[in-house]
Amino acid sequence: MENIYQITVPTPYQIGDVHLYVIVNDSITLIDAGVKTEKAWAAFKNQLASLHLTVEDIDQVILTHHHPDHVGLLHYLPSVPVYGHPHIEPWLTYKKSTAETYNSYFENLFLQLSVPYSYKSQIPRFEGQFKYGAEAKLAGTLSEGASPPLLKGWKVLHMPGHAGNHIALYHEEKEELIAGDVLLDKIVSNPLIEPPFFEGEHEKPQLEYNNSLQRLLSLKVQKLYPGHGKVIENVSELTRERMIKQRKKAESLLPFLEEGKTGFEICQHLFPHAYEKQLALTLSMTLAQLHYLEEVGYIQKVEKQGKWFFRKSEVKV
Repeated sequence: MENIYQITVPTPYQIGDVHLYVIVNDSITLIDAGVKTEKAWAAFKNQLASLHLTVEDIDQVILTHHHPDHVGLLHYLPSVPVYGHPHIEPWLTYKKSTAETYNSYFENLFLQLSVPYSYKSQIPRFEGQFKYGAEAKLAGTLSEGASPPLLKGWKVLHMPGHAGNHIALYHEEKEELIAGDVLLDKIVSNPLIEPPFFEGEHEKPQLEYNNSLQRLLSLKVQKLYPGHGKVIENVSELTRERMIKQRKKAESLLPFLEEGKTGFEICQHLFPHAYEKQLALTLSMTLAQLHYLEEVGYIQKVEKQGKWFFRKSEVKV
């Protein structure tokens, strides 16, 4: 007999609470690990106790991806084996070389997108990953098609987009998917720009995310357990809705791009009320749409003196 229990802990982020999942069979598996705050830790322990469990009962932790709201409580679980996608490792250990790669990537990106110097303080820094996240060493890695330890019947699916190292756990017989942030009920799971620590990884996350959503449509899923929001049962319907919405949002940009625009100008156009306070996020969301439009041939990117300009293609493909 196997049961899945949802545990919900608060986060300091605008998205609000995050879900963790406890799978109970002959062992105890924790899927994802909240944020590194005392409030989240207290909520986690209290909800474990309501299941007649303690922290010491946890046999392993499996991470769907590296974002701080999914890994932070590892700080309080230093002796529990942790598993995740092979490409999650750089995000779980602070190394000077990794930090330099990350920081220089975003410094260059802000220049390429013509972000004014006055916004320099909003350039993401690798150190920020560990304010609410945690350092951890993997006991093992979980690649596409792997069977996770202690979880009979479950299979690992690599579903990048929201993060390059994002995985989901699929039980074909039960038609259940523990999906992290692949699909959320009320909000769009944004494909986020990240430095490609591995060659060819996560350079155009919107295209990866679209492929992951297309894959989701090919699965039989009666119940999807998300990282935020309600458990989803209308998976195919919601997935199609998100794909259509993304395409329409991207195509709505085309009249604005009759003449060349910088990435920053496009971000201001798309997010006039949010870009000043959430510049890194809104730039990431802007690039996602531009990557899609470029891929389908609707726009062209031109580089001049290290700056990127985007304009509508003369011939629509």
